[in-house]
Amino acid sequence: SLEDLDHYKSSVEFAEKKIDRLQKDIESSEESIKELNEKCEHLPDNVEIPEDPTAKIRKVSNEISSLELSIAKLKERSESSKKKISILSDVPCGDNFPHCKFLIDAFAAKNELPAKVNEINSLELLLNDSRNELDSLRKYEKKWKEAVTEAANNENIRNQLARSKQKLELLQLHLKQAHSIL
Repeated sequence: SLEDLDHYKSSVEFAEKKIDRLQKDIESSEESIKELNEKCEHLPDNVEIPEDPTAKIRKVSNEISSLELSIAKLKERSESSKKKISILSDVPCGDNFPHCKFLIDAFAAKNELPAKVNEINSLELLLNDSRNELDSLRKYEKKWKEAVTEAANNENIRNQLARSKQKLELLQLHLKQAHSIL
């Protein structure tokens, strides 16, 4: 019948349009796969990711804070000792009577001050070393983050390629089905 013929003609036109669309999608997928394959050719098999420096950075930062606090306390004590020592220059007898009960603290401070200054100097050297270590760790952290990002990007490209290949296979299957309708 004429109605059946129109229906058949409409089905054929629909199938032909679907085939055209599928062929364009297949071409697009093939081009995408070609581009991704080219990218994958230049990717290393795996990116070596160095050890995460975050914990070490936190540890060194805490050490720096602790050293800064210790130095500040020692400097406070040194200043206090210097004030006590200044008493010796204010009294007429000077430092001639180290056992005088009014001057005992001043003499003790005078004896302790060199050790405090040495300890401050030692701690400042440690602080400087720790700051240098922290700077190195931060540079290392930057490289670590770059390696992690590169590895993730490479994995994304490989996953994208795999998905594109699956999509191509599915499109080719749909194309076969559309051809079978004709």
